[in-house]
Amino acid sequence: MPPASSSVTQRIEGHILTPKGFVLGSLEHWQGRIRGIEGMAVTLQAVRDEADAIVLPGFIDLHVHGGGGHDVMDGGDAAVHIARTHARHGTTAMLATTLTAPLLDLRRTMAALGQRARARAHQAARILGVHLEGPFINPDKLGAQPDFAIPASLHDILMLHELAPIRVNVLAAGFVDTPESAATLNDRMRARRDQLEATLPIQRVVRPADIAALAVHLMANTAVTGATFEIDGGQQLVER
Repeated sequence: MPPASSSVTQRIEGHILTPKGFVLGSLEHWQGRIRGIEGMAVTLQAVRDEADAIVLPGFIDLHVHGGGGHDVMDGGDAAVHIARTHARHGTTAMLATTLTAPLLDLRRTMAALGQRARARAHQAARILGVHLEGPFINPDKLGAQPDFAIPASLHDILMLHELAPIRVNVLAAGFVDTPESAATLNDRMRARRDQLEATLPIQRVVRPADIAALAVHLMANTAVTGATFEIDGGQQLVER
């Protein structure tokens, strides 16, 4: 008997993006894993000019609330429709993202997401787990979140995690000194920096490197999950 298709090494040809740039050649894969890439290095301009297929890694989206007319909080099969919509646009894996909501609503949503995370739907992005955006956030800094924030408890977190895997920590940054902040504040930027340097316990403004340092730590420390870290230089202490 001929071998089953899943046991046969398959080949994709075209312009393949690698960590070192594009190559024109072939990619061999077997049972969902890349076995090798062969080809000749080519320039980005050649990729744009020639008609060969462009082979790219699938995108991983860590913050997906919805798509295709469906919302993660709808529960039921909504996550399947969302995952298929994103797969059509190049996303092959994603974290389904909730809104701050009453625990009863979150339980219903998480139960549906748990089923989808355990079994990938046909022609859909893989749901790796849940980005739990609330309800365990600062009620005074909800932003666009609905007003259903509650204090975190181990019981509630474990209860939700048992329904569907929680895979993300939230970095809740305050004011960060970036070019985007400067563009938004314009001539008020200097005054804002001076105010924060004079009032914050750290006596300086938060910089992008501060956010990045914690993100790197959390990526290395796999024991931390489902938590919210406020990086505001102690601004919340001053406001209280």
